[in-house]
Amino acid sequence: MSSKSSWFKFRSDSPVRTYLLVAASILLTTLLRHALTPALGPRAPFIMYLPALVFSAWIGGWGGGVASIIASAILATYLFITPKVFFSGGWSVDKTTLIIFIIVGLSVSAISNSQRSAQQEAQDAAEEARRTADALAESEARYRRLLETANEGVSITDAGDRITYINPRMEEMLGYTSQELIGLSVYELVFPEDMDAIRTRREPGLRRPREQYEVRMRHKDGSGVHMLANVSVQREGDDYAGTFALMTDITERKALEAEREALLVEAQTRAEREALVNEVGHAVLWSANSASPQSKALMLLGEKLNVDRCFYVLYDDEHNTARIEEDWRRDGVASLEGEWSLGDRGMAIMDIYPEGKTVVVADVAEAPLPGNLVKLFLETGQRSYVAVPFFDQGRPLAALTVMMASEARVWTDDEVTLVEAVAVQVRGAVETARAAQRERNISQQLQRALQPRLPESAPGLTLANRYKAALEEAGVGGDFYDVFSITQDRVALIVGDVSGKGLAAAAQVATVRNMLRAFLYSKSTLETAVSDLNHVISVNALLSGFATLFVGCYDTVSGELSYVNCGQEPAMFRRADDCRVEMLFPTGPVLGMDEQAIFSQHKITLRAGDALAIFTDGVTECGPNRMEMLGVDGVAALLERETSSEEDKRAGLAETLARRLTQGVDEVSRGGVARDDVCLLVAVAQPR
Repeated sequence: MSSKSSWFKFRSDSPVRTYLLVAASILLTTLLRHALTPALGPRAPFIMYLPALVFSAWIGGWGGGVASIIASAILATYLFITPKVFFSGGWSVDKTTLIIFIIVGLSVSAISNSQRSAQQEAQDAAEEARRTADALAESEARYRRLLETANEGVSITDAGDRITYINPRMEEMLGYTSQELIGLSVYELVFPEDMDAIRTRREPGLRRPREQYEVRMRHKDGSGVHMLANVSVQREGDDYAGTFALMTDITERKALEAEREALLVEAQTRAEREALVNEVGHAVLWSANSASPQSKALMLLGEKLNVDRCFYVLYDDEHNTARIEEDWRRDGVASLEGEWSLGDRGMAIMDIYPEGKTVVVADVAEAPLPGNLVKLFLETGQRSYVAVPFFDQGRPLAALTVMMASEARVWTDDEVTLVEAVAVQVRGAVETARAAQRERNISQQLQRALQPRLPESAPGLTLANRYKAALEEAGVGGDFYDVFSITQDRVALIVGDVSGKGLAAAAQVATVRNMLRAFLYSKSTLETAVSDLNHVISVNALLSGFATLFVGCYDTVSGELSYVNCGQEPAMFRRADDCRVEMLFPTGPVLGMDEQAIFSQHKITLRAGDALAIFTDGVTECGPNRMEMLGVDGVAALLERETSSEEDKRAGLAETLARRLTQGVDEVSRGGVARDDVCLLVAVAQPR
């Protein structure tokens, strides 16, 4: 701003100084006029004040001009025009001068005031323009500082999608300097696979005023930077003028999302694998076919992996053979069941498992396998496989294999892990089943030896017997019966039940049966023989549990039956004349629990046609639940029914009663499943 304008501003803002200057200019003019009075006399008193008037109006506007007019008129009149002359009217010329002086003063004041107003307005406008310019410059500075220090990347493009500005954060995210990027097309920073999506968003007809989307941009080192773009379209009128974009680096977030997704997939895969392994474990545990528990497991695994076949193979290292007992396969895929001789093909078992661990082959035709093995696999439809072997002292015993018949397949780590997990389940089940089967075979052989087929008759008696295991896997139990002659006219009738199942129970049956025979042969009475048997068993702890026992001795001459019942179900004596049943209750405790136990001997007499039914608790304790069992009353009811049909007469009373009791057990059990083994001996007295 100029010094002149500053001076005017100073005067206009200080009215006291303005009027002091007005007064000073009038005073100076008065002094000058007074000095000229000797020369001018009373003439031209007002003309001398015109400079002061102009000056006053110039610096004071209307106020300064009017004040100067009034003060000049008063001073000129009283100082330079005498009152006498003034009142006498002799100064007409000076009156005219006064009027002109006033008019000129007012005019100068008006002009000065207008100029001052115009100058003030110009000054105010200039000041406003300056303030606006300063504010704009400050705003631009703040805006630039904001862009330069922003945590988000900023990119501005023109109508041709060329970069015109990037901020330092954008430089940092992409690894370029602004000089390297300005002028480049934005498409040069986008990966080719993302190009179509970006071009589509920027096509004229598809541009939106504001839009948010994810884009992967190319870093200077060639890596990808995932960004979240918030793009605003810039326009000049209706024309597209470019974009303003805020770019957020979401690479770390995308990596975390990818990691989370991978963890979710891994967790889901693990859950599915564990679910299948549990299902396989349940299947092999509750397999209907105890001899082949792997059947269900093979099917589940094959269907889960969508393979062509799945099988469990057994190896015989001594004979160099492989035997596939059962294979699950899809429709149309040939079976591999049977025994395969590897020696005949010039191979050994270890050719299949050279490293002694799980073998994963994507394509047999390209695998580093012996030529004979490749030929065998291709000929038999074994193109791609995963085989999990089991070794014993370095020798392969078996393997679980999943296989594609004719197509190559890349097996994932999760699939291999699943096969290995199922293989462990299957191997355990198979080994358990084989061990159980071996024990069952030994037990059955032992039981057959201990419980030979009874004759249909004994001296003075017609016989019938039944033995039925409650469950297939319990085919060998502790129930037994025995019939033999002690002397020429005395026959032993025995039914017993040793607690337990399997080989251990069979061994204990042998102990009780053989020792009982020895005591019956050597002792004079039943109660003595049974007491001695119990004493030896108890003192020597020959039983892991206990045994129940019914021992009868039938005298073929007198028809008298002596018996001792050691804690067993009551035997039933059926009278021939009225079919009435009497129960022969226990006469002593179970064997093996108390070495001092006392056993008493009781007697009954059998007449011709009378029947004796001796049985274990499997006959009475059968039924759909514990509240609905056959019981001793139910057995008695079955025996009391008359046998009048032709079929019964042909079969004979002993066989008829045995069949009736076993059928009754099946009916009450609702499906023929008993809760325990059924062991039954029926003897019918013949006429003497």
